[in-house]
Amino acid sequence: MLLGLTRDSRLKGWWLMDSPSGILSICALYLVVVLKLGPDWMRDRKPLNIKFLVRGFNLLQVISNSYFVIYGAYLAYGRVGFRLICEPSHMRTDQESLRLLSLYYFYFLIRLSDFVDTLFFVLAKKQGHVSFLHVYHHLCVVLNGWIGLRSGWINGVLFGIFMNASIHIIMYSYFMLATFPKMRPYLWWKKYLTSAQIIQFLVFCYFATVVVKNKHDCGYPQAMIYSGIANVILLLLLFSKFYLDTYIRNKRSIRPTVDKHVD
Repeated sequence: MLLGLTRDSRLKGWWLMDSPSGILSICALYLVVVLKLGPDWMRDRKPLNIKFLVRGFNLLQVISNSYFVIYGAYLAYGRVGFRLICEPSHMRTDQESLRLLSLYYFYFLIRLSDFVDTLFFVLAKKQGHVSFLHVYHHLCVVLNGWIGLRSGWINGVLFGIFMNASIHIIMYSYFMLATFPKMRPYLWWKKYLTSAQIIQFLVFCYFATVVVKNKHDCGYPQAMIYSGIANVILLLLLFSKFYLDTYIRNKRSIRPTVDKHVD
C-alpha cells in the first residue's frame, strides 16, 4: 500500500505500475536533465531549431487529449454511468470498465509525455521558462496520476481529469498556432488560458469541500483527500502569482511572449 491506498490488481504487469521505483526514477531523471545536464550541454551551443518538432508534438497532444475527453466521457458517463462527485473505487472486470482503465492509463502516458515540453525549452535555450511552477506542475500531475491510477481511486477525480484534459486541448492548440509567425497577432487571448487554469483549481476546491463534507458517504481515503487539497491550494497560489506577475504587475512593461507557458 502507498499512503494507505489499495492497489488495482488489474494493472499487474503494466509498464510502471508494479512498483513506485520506475516512475520515481523517471521523475528524478527528468529533474537532472532539465535542471542540470541539459543546460550544461547547451551552454556553449546555439539554440536548436526544433520548430517543426514542437509543432508536431503540440498537434499530437491536441489529438490525444481530445480523444481522451470525448471517448472517456462517453464511456464513463454514457456507458458505465459514473457520478460526477463521490464515484467510489471499484475494480470491475467487465469489458467497458477495462476499456476505461486502458483509457486512464493512456492519459497517464500523455501527461508523462509532457516532460518533453520542458526538454524543448532546454534545447531552445529558453531556460527561463523552466520555472519552479512549470516543473512542479508537470511532476505533481504525473505523480498524482500514477497514484490515482494504481490505487484504483482515479474514478473519484475523473471529472477533474476531463476538465484538465480539455484545458490542455486549448493550451496545446495555442502553442501550436504560436509556431506560425503570421498567427501571433491573433493570439491575444493567452492570458485567458491561465485564467482557465485558475478557475479549474477553484472548481477542484469546491469539489474537495463536497467530498470532505460527505467523506463517510464518498469513502475516499483521508490521505488522498487532504494531500489532494493541499496540492490544489498550492497550485492555485502558484498560478495566481504567475498571472499577477505576468499580466497585472508587468502590464506596462514588456509584453509576455506568446511561447511562454507554465504547463
